[in-house]
Amino acid sequence: MEPAPVTFVLDPPVSGERMQRVRRLIADDRSWLVAALVTTLLLGWNGDEASSIAWLNPLLFVGALAVRWHDRRSGRARLTLGRWATTGMFVIVGWAIGMVVELTIAAGGDGFGGMHPDTGPSFVIAQGYYIPAVLLTLWAVRRYGLDERRAFWFAGAMAWWEALTFGVVAMISPAFPLAPILAAYYVATYALCGMAGMLVVDHRVLHTASPRSISTRRLVGYGVAAGTASWAAFMLWAVTASALFGFEL
Repeated sequence: MEPAPVTFVLDPPVSGERMQRVRRLIADDRSWLVAALVTTLLLGWNGDEASSIAWLNPLLFVGALAVRWHDRRSGRARLTLGRWATTGMFVIVGWAIGMVVELTIAAGGDGFGGMHPDTGPSFVIAQGYYIPAVLLTLWAVRRYGLDERRAFWFAGAMAWWEALTFGVVAMISPAFPLAPILAAYYVATYALCGMAGMLVVDHRVLHTASPRSISTRRLVGYGVAAGTASWAAFMLWAVTASALFGFEL
């Protein structure tokens, strides 16, 4: 008597619809903001480089999420100003978010700022990164007619160095399970520093009359290049500011 044939039951492949949902989730800036918020809550704000007001960090993500969820449920509600006023507000809001981020960091253990152990020099040289980053994001929004989600990807791509270095370190350390959300934290933080103005003002006022089309892949590539250019400007300004104001780097 021959034995019954052995049959193997394979798990059904992931459906195309499910993969589409995963892609939409990854492409949604709110997913990254949630991951960044979770990271701040898991890691707390009492680390070696956390300032005395590092609790402001999660509040930034809560505020951004509140605006983006309102967009989804009730539609966008933004200030509608003239072109010049909108441009100015876009730059000021992005810069201000960057300064709040710096206030949550204390590279020297005391004081504020992550660019230098001393508070004053840290905020002076920080301008060399944050101002170019906001201006380059403004350029991309205007030239390519970006909305909040695509501007998030452009500005978030500027975090390529932190996302890569800290992500790799986490992957080879006991914090391995946290590597993805650590990378998401840096992407979301950099994104807010660049495009937070779009959560306040109507970005459509900034668009050119005929915005150019651009693929997401190229947009992210331009974001990486913009981040590299911003850090190059930072290093140049840091050396210049050190000579002008007489502090050591």
